[in-house]
Amino acid sequence: MASGVKVRDEVKQAFQDMKLGHKYKWVLYKISDDEKFIVIDQVERDLSKTYQDFLEVLINQPARYAVIDVDYQHGGLQKSKLALVSWCPETCKIKEKMLFASSKEELKLGLGKGFKEIQACDPDELDFGDVVDKLR
Repeated sequence: MASGVKVRDEVKQAFQDMKLGHKYKWVLYKISDDEKFIVIDQVERDLSKTYQDFLEVLINQPARYAVIDVDYQHGGLQKSKLALVSWCPETCKIKEKMLFASSKEELKLGLGKGFKEIQACDPDELDFGDVVDKLR
């Protein structure tokens, strides 16, 4: 069921800037206060930031979507893939969880292709090794 929440153009553009230009390490998205749009909440331009840095920012947030450029080793080679993280901690209210879940498909359609999806409601679900396994 769709929520009616729309994806702002700058959300799509930030994703394209990551996908094609590797301009950001991660982008956090949120649902606007009026619950009508998915908007940019935070952009990390420092490409030297790590996955652990990302987690420290994300897990202190309420429900957020994020796209992160995950760097990892595979077969002795350095790899990088984009992950769309849906973070909705258990502390969120039921209404917020429902709006967040029903808006995710609209975000995925707005972003298009080029990412793997990760869903989490607990920091343990964002273990680096588990995320890398999903990205492979």
